[in-house]
Order: sequence, then structure tokens, then C-alpha cells
Amino acid sequence: MLRVTLLAVLLLALPLSGCLDDITGSTSCDPYLGECRYELLQDDPYAKLLIEIDYVQGNVPDSEALDLLKQRIGEVTAKQAPVQVEQRGFDSNDDSYTMDEIRALEEHYRTYRKGDDRAVIHLLYLNGEFEENADTLGIAYTGTSIVMFKERIADAAFLLVSAQDIEKAVIVHEFGHLLGLVNIGYTSPHDHEDPDHPHHSNNDESVMYWAIESVDIGNQLDGEPPNDYDADDKDDLRLMRQGKL
Repeated sequence: MLRVTLLAVLLLALPLSGCLDDITGSTSCDPYLGECRYELLQDDPYAKLLIEIDYVQGNVPDSEALDLLKQRIGEVTAKQAPVQVEQRGFDSNDDSYTMDEIRALEEHYRTYRKGDDRAVIHLLYLNGEFEENADTLGIAYTGTSIVMFKERIADAAFLLVSAQDIEKAVIVHEFGHLLGLVNIGYTSPHDHEDPDHPHHSNNDESVMYWAIESVDIGNQLDGEPPNDYDADDKDDLRLMRQGKL
């Protein structure tokens, strides 16, 4: 899992090669993980937030996971307007995806970027697996982009813990990375980063714990995975929201 995280972070050091003609608005922070955190957390200049979702047919997001994500957005950001969601399905013959293929799918299907008082995050829900590491359940890979591997999430379910429970944790976890958690582009006043798993919490009761995004989650946690940020996470987000961090 560490290898995948470092791979994603290194890839994000490079800007996207371009965008489709029908994608409008500034993309200055979009290529860089964590760099859009202020736009996502604060209500100025974007008071609204849209979650745009493109999913492979048969891999639709769980409605309760989306509801939880919207709840967490309401809890940790300053945005007062209700979160909007738009989603659509597409067909795919693949069952394994490289990061380049993931980026290409986003470029092809993503319609919206920030503008007109609205920030946007994009979610890809894919079948199959991440080619670089089949254990991966989700990756936040740009400042506003997340990919979720729905079938691998189902594979990660274990006794008394459903795929829905895991999807809730993973989607909130990856959104946390978009917000910069943990120590992505900033330095926390709290000692809560796991030195063995960079940019993840050392608290297994935090949704930012490293095992949340791995198919091995059942062997790393006892019971239902956490789906909320812990006190240190929330204080980091508060300070960033206030422009103090």
C-alpha cells in the first residue's frame, strides 16, 4: 500500500497534459493532490460543491456512502449550500487499470470543473483492479479526483462488515486526501502521521488510517472500519479552513 501511495504522490508532481474543450474554468491547483484544499474547505471563492461521478455500468456508487460523504463535507467545510451530485454510467471492457488509463477516463468523461461560485470533485467508480497494486480500494490522485474500485471493495468485505461499510470508509478517506490529510502540502501541529505509511493517520480509529484503502482491511482492523475523521484530523481541517495552516 505504501508503494501505491508514493506512486500516486509522485505522479501528482506532474501537471495533466490538457483537458477537453467542454471542460471550463481554472484548473491551477487541480493536478496536485491536496492543493485544492482551501477551495474545497472554504466558502470563498466557491460557496457550492458538486460531486460529479462517472461509473462503469454495474458499479454504481452506494447511495448511503454518498450520503455519508455529503454529511462529512457539511461537517468539515464552510460551504452552506447543499452538496449537488451528478452521476452517469459508461461501458468498459477492461478489468485492470493503470494510472494513465484512469487519467484518460477522467479526461474523456469529466464534464465540470470549478467556476461560477462552485467547486467540483470528480469520482470514477471502476470495475476490476488497479494494475499497479491489486490490493487498492481507492486513490485520490489529483487535487479534485478520486478513483474507487467497486469490485475490490466487495472483495474486502469480511465477517460482520459489509462492502457498504467499507465503501463508506474508503470514500471519506479519499476525500480526506483531497483536503490534504495527512500532511499533504502542510505540516500538522499534531503528531498524527504514521511514519511507516506517509500521509496516513497513526490512529486506527481515524478514517485516515492507512489500512482503510487496502483490501487487507479485515486483517488490520477489528470490526467496522472508522468512517469519520479523528480530533487531530478535524483540528488540521479547522486550521486550514480558517487559513491558519
